[in-house]
Amino acid sequence: MDVALRTEPETHAGVLAELLQQLLERTGVDLRDWRGAALEPRLRTAVEAEGVAGPEELMRRGKTDLGVWTRLTGHLIGRPQEWFSDAAFHQALRSRVAPLLKTYPSVRAWVPGEYGGEQAAALAIVLEEEGLLDRARIYATAPLEPALKGPGGARFSAAAVRAAAADYVKGGGKSSLDAYFAWDGADAVLQERLARHLVAGQHTIATDGSINEFHLIVCRRALLDYNIRLRMRAHRVFWESLPPLGILALPADEPPPSTFDYSALVEGAGLFRRTS
Repeated sequence: MDVALRTEPETHAGVLAELLQQLLERTGVDLRDWRGAALEPRLRTAVEAEGVAGPEELMRRGKTDLGVWTRLTGHLIGRPQEWFSDAAFHQALRSRVAPLLKTYPSVRAWVPGEYGGEQAAALAIVLEEEGLLDRARIYATAPLEPALKGPGGARFSAAAVRAAAADYVKGGGKSSLDAYFAWDGADAVLQERLARHLVAGQHTIATDGSINEFHLIVCRRALLDYNIRLRMRAHRVFWESLPPLGILALPADEPPPSTFDYSALVEGAGLFRRTS
């Protein structure tokens, strides 16, 4: 099944481009400016899951089975669940960002590009422990709507949540991570008292603009999937979504472009504050 993905780079780039164009036409989801290096391993996973020989056969199957495109999108935008992995960031979120958010009568936060939803759930836990969740709404968006609502609740990998217990403590956790979940076999279900503060929605950074004004935007993983052009577009959307003094959380080594007026809130933690 790897054969089609190990052809000459030019051929594979053409196949990937064709597949992403068809994905756009079939679903309206535009991933054409996502980095090939990020998409290729996920495409291999999709090919294996569909039981086909390669992306060309996947496209042929998609002509008669439209469900292929939804499943493919889920594979391409999905990432392994990651909870509290950056202790320095979460410590700074508690010590520097939470006091600033407490100056607002209500708090709106946005976690764009996180299909798994765990970054939004982790933020809900932090805000709960810092006394902010009762006045907060956390918007989680992705090209496919994150599955954070519904009769089954906000479900995550129980193994991933349990594996994050030590990182949660290192990041300043004040309770037991288990206390925020109910356990259902291989799933960890976020407690409803936290889940009700999450708002899930569909948003594609390549084609959609600002959806609201937010006091905090957290985009620490999705940005790494984008090429330079799409990163610049994302930063424009973030800028338009933040009021003066709004806070932007990015990968620690990915500061915002100098064309946007931010100051570092915490050096080395990926936290920036809009200054104009």
